Amino acid sequence: MRGKNLMQINLIYHDEDVLNGYLNIHPWTFEETEEPNVKIGNLLNLGTLVDDSEATEIIANKVIDYLSPAEIRPAMEEWIKKLRHGGKITIIGTDLYLVTKSILSFKLTSGEANEYLFGDQKEEYLIKRVALNCEGVANYLKEIDKDLEIEEKYHLPQNYQYVVTARRRP
Repeated sequence: MRGKNLMQINLIYHDEDVLNGYLNIHPWTFEETEEPNVKIGNLLNLGTLVDDSEATEIIANKVIDYLSPAEIRPAMEEWIKKLRHGGKITIIGTDLYLVTKSILSFKLTSGEANEYLFGDQKEEYLIKRVALNCEGVANYLKEIDKDLEIEEKYHLPQNYQYVVTARRRP
């Protein structure tokens, strides 16, 4: 679904993360959705839905947690390739450092930590593979594209997440 009016991309894992006005791409939906702004797509190849340098904004909302370590860099490269100069990318995920720190300080039980790091694992597509922290994501982005400037990076400690936002220089 290419179109000059769909420049904002929201990569999601959970249906409650759908944003109005965005092309929401859900990589693990097994049925075609009735929602006109939700499409099924491959995080490693968005080319069927988005042209290179087409997106003014990309939000990757928790999807990075479900990628294998080998898939993380190729996925980020693909997302950045779709970003226009002057465009913004925001990546949200579970922070491995925050979870580990909370285990060591006894703020999380091993069961709670396992859920944050590995998901509920009831189905294969629900298995998390948390492998990064806030600094790691920022460093990956800077390595992949020297034209990206990190605008902000912060933690959401109440749910052990990080948010990293970068903008591609115009």
